[in-house]
Formats: sequence, structure tokens, C-alpha cells
Amino acid sequence: MSPAHRGGGGVLSGIGADVLFAGGVSLAAPLRSNTARLELRDRIWGEVQREFTSRRLVPGFYERVLGPDANRLVKVFQTLEAWHLTSDFGPSVLFAHRNASPPIDKCCLRDLAVEFGVDRDLVWAAKAPLQQSSGIMNALEQYGRERIASNLATRAYGDPLTEAAETVIARMGLREALRLSSNGNESGAAAAADDA
Repeated sequence: MSPAHRGGGGVLSGIGADVLFAGGVSLAAPLRSNTARLELRDRIWGEVQREFTSRRLVPGFYERVLGPDANRLVKVFQTLEAWHLTSDFGPSVLFAHRNASPPIDKCCLRDLAVEFGVDRDLVWAAKAPLQQSSGIMNALEQYGRERIASNLATRAYGDPLTEAAETVIARMGLREALRLSSNGNESGAAAAADDA
């Protein structure tokens, strides 16, 4: 948080909006069907249970990033009020077909942005999640590939720097499984991992 924002009040955050508004979700059933409504309800409830907790992939993430300012962060969409407001939204409120494309998500938020004067073309443009558009995912993938490729034995049947991501993930999974199953037999696990 910049020094200019270090007042005493709260800082509103949009964290969690994707969960309640089904951002990035696609439904199998036709949007106006009851099946789609049930599918949407189950998907959102599953995401709420998975995401709206402090015990996530990185526990205490906001405290680590924001330090003493973390208690000022107000996650507007992770409140009972937001849940009650959005829980009755059906698929036709959250998704729309435009130009014969796959359904676009978060339509009610996009419509609201246009109402507030945001350029319509920008609002309806295809978007990528920050972790993808920022290059973070590509950097992590490259890091994993380089870690596997640093072991010359892994290049016997292919090149981790250029082979399919699924193959690299399988190699990393095998290496981790061998490490976990070694039960203290570090040399045996390391030798087996060299063959991964």
C-alpha cells in the first residue's frame, strides 16, 4: 500500500467477485434451463467453500503481502451480504452470447460498468486472468521446466524445455512421489528421481 493511502480507513477490494459472479466458469447445460441454474449454484458453492477461507494455498497471504495494513482490507464480495445479493442470480444474468461466441461471463458487472461510463468495447473485450496476462504462469512453467532439465538424466527421452507441459508435470509428479515414498531413504529416492 502506498504511503498516500496510509490513512485510517478501510480499503475496498474486489477479491472474490469472480467466485460469486462465476468468472471463468462455463456451463454444460443451456443457459435458460433449470439444469444450468443447478449447475451454476453447485459450482459457485463449491468455489465459495474452496476460496473463502484463510486456509488457502498460501495461508496468511494478505498478512504477508500487506503487513500491518492487512486488517484494513475489506473483501466486499466475501461477506454474507454479497452472498445473499448474488445467490439468486441465474445463468442468464451472469452469462450472455455475443456474436455467436461462447457465453461471456460476469455480464451483470459488465453492463454496470457500461452504465458508469466505461467504454463498451473495453468492457466486452475478451480478458485473461491477471496471473496469465502478467506472465506469472509462463514464468512458473519455465521455472519448472528448467528445474527438471537441470538433471541431465531427464533428457534421455525428451527435452523438458520443449516437450508438452503434461509430460513435464508428470515428471515433476513422479519426482515428488518418489521423494515422499522414500521414507528416509534419500539416496534411493534421489537415484530413482534421476530416472524420472
